[in-house]
Amino acid sequence: MSEERVIGTVTTEIKTDPETKQESQGRISYENRGECFFLPFTQGDVEGNVTLAPGDKVSFQMATMARSGTLVARTIRLENPAAPVKYQGVINSLKESFGFIERADVVREIFFHVSEMEESGEPRLGDDVEFTIQTRNGKEVACSITILPQGTVVFEDVGTEFFKGQVLKPLDKKYAANAAAAAAGGASPQGAASSPSTEGEVLNGRVKYRGPDRSEEEVQFGEKDQVGDFTLKHGDWVRFVIAVDRRDKLKRATKIELMEESFQVRTSARAVVNFWSLVFYFFFFIGFRRKARAGHHPRTEGRLRLLEVRRARASHLLPLLRGARCQQDAGDRGRGGVHHLE
Repeated sequence: MSEERVIGTVTTEIKTDPETKQESQGRISYENRGECFFLPFTQGDVEGNVTLAPGDKVSFQMATMARSGTLVARTIRLENPAAPVKYQGVINSLKESFGFIERADVVREIFFHVSEMEESGEPRLGDDVEFTIQTRNGKEVACSITILPQGTVVFEDVGTEFFKGQVLKPLDKKYAANAAAAAAGGASPQGAASSPSTEGEVLNGRVKYRGPDRSEEEVQFGEKDQVGDFTLKHGDWVRFVIAVDRRDKLKRATKIELMEESFQVRTSARAVVNFWSLVFYFFFFIGFRRKARAGHHPRTEGRLRLLEVRRARASHLLPLLRGARCQQDAGDRGRGGVHHLE
């Protein structure tokens, strides 16, 4: 889709067949280098829930259909209407004299200048606002901005039913930091997914769970979706609710809580890791002592004492490991396996 907006005129309005209830496509004409072109559009391409009539002046973006390669009109907005269409959003970025508003009708930001504020006082991050849209130099800008009561703008519907699932992909905080830096610089990192609730937030974590119909599903989550100060690992058991964005119906997991099963699995795993690390020191000690006796290491008394302690720990850890392993196996049989959802 092109970034620049084009000015055109509606030539054919959208009509609905009274019997089949099917809508016909409308048409918009525009001029380019002295030639007149016509583009089709549907009611879903019109912003602001307005009905276009022949002769209406509109602005739009051109897009190419992936299958047919046909040019169509998208994000159509009525220009200079008798009653200006009001939009809502939240201020999510502020510089010295300008900023950006996250729109509540589409997943997109719009530029604004503080001179467009109709009320006294400076705008603040997180303010709910109402505004109109104008096209200037081929770009959309927010105008006639007024501040709304806090909580007026709602982006998503958060469910109340809790689901149980496992972490498939933990959050990559380095990637999230790079994505935030790229977003601040006006760029978008390849593969980044925007959050439905906050433009620029990266949803690079994934959880698998069983939906209401018992089918296995996956859902994304971000750093702000966790409840509490903890770091999620692959395979952790969590409980969460589903939030659905009102604009694009994108789902995400939120209010994520870490469950007790995760700590049980981690304890057994740590016992296994500690055991094998001490086994390594045990055999390393034997080789090191042989070399020391052969005269390869003249000053090794301190090292030998340290390795003697680690050797003793390794020889006494095997019974503990067996107990931990049996406890993990019993837990796995009771839960049907660590990596299988209930």
